[in-house]
Amino acid sequence: MIRINVILLIPLLSHFVTAQSGSISPYSATGLGEKNFNGTQATRHMGGLDVFTDSIHANLNNPASYGFLKVTTYSIGVNYKNTNLASTSESKFTDNASLDYLAISIPAGKFGFGFGIIPYSSVGYQIETLSPNADGINMLNRYEGEGGINQTYFSIGVPLVSFLSIGASAQYNFGNLFYRTGQYAEGVENGTFLTNQLNVLGFNYQFSIQSNIPIKKKYLLQGMFSY
Repeated sequence: MIRINVILLIPLLSHFVTAQSGSISPYSATGLGEKNFNGTQATRHMGGLDVFTDSIHANLNNPASYGFLKVTTYSIGVNYKNTNLASTSESKFTDNASLDYLAISIPAGKFGFGFGIIPYSSVGYQIETLSPNADGINMLNRYEGEGGINQTYFSIGVPLVSFLSIGASAQYNFGNLFYRTGQYAEGVENGTFLTNQLNVLGFNYQFSIQSNIPIKKKYLLQGMFSY
C-alpha cells in the first residue's frame, strides 16, 4: 500500500505545483523566474551548507548524503513570504505561501535513495504605470507574468567505506511561463497586448562525493565535492 500511495501522490502534487505561484516580486520577470529552493530546513539552519549530512536527514543538494542515511524520512516544506513593495508615493505588504519541497528518502541496506518534487523557480508579478502620451491622452501600461519551473528528481548514494560515500542525482525539469504586456488608452475600449508563453522541458544531473571523518571523539570532519 505504501508504494501505491506514493505513486499516486506524486502525479497529484505535480498538478498542484504547476498551478501555484511562489513569487510576488517584479524581479521574477527576468530569466526563468525567481529561484525558490535553497535547500531543506536542516541545511538552511546550517547556513545552506550542501556539505552537511547525517544519518537521519537527506540533503537534497548532495546525493552522496543518501549513502549515510539510516532511517526512512519524509520531508515537506512550505515557503511563506511577506514582502514590502514600495514606491516614492505608496507602500504595500503582500503575503504569499507555496510548497517548497516534497521528498522521500529511503535506506536500502547497501545504498540509499530518494525522490521527490521541488518547485524550483517562480514567476509572479503585475506592474501598472499611468502616464500621458505626447497628445495628452492618459496611457495605462500593464506588465504581468506567472508560472514557474518544477523539478522532479531521483537520487542514489552508495557508501564505499564507513566514512566515504558517492552519489548521483537525475532531475527532470518542466514548467510553463506566461508573460503579457498590455497598453490601454483613455477613452478607448480595447487595448493592445503582446503575449509570450513558454513551455520548458529539460534534464540535468549531479554527481557528488561526501566524506565524514571522525576526529577523536568529539569532532567530525565533513568534506564534499560536487559536479
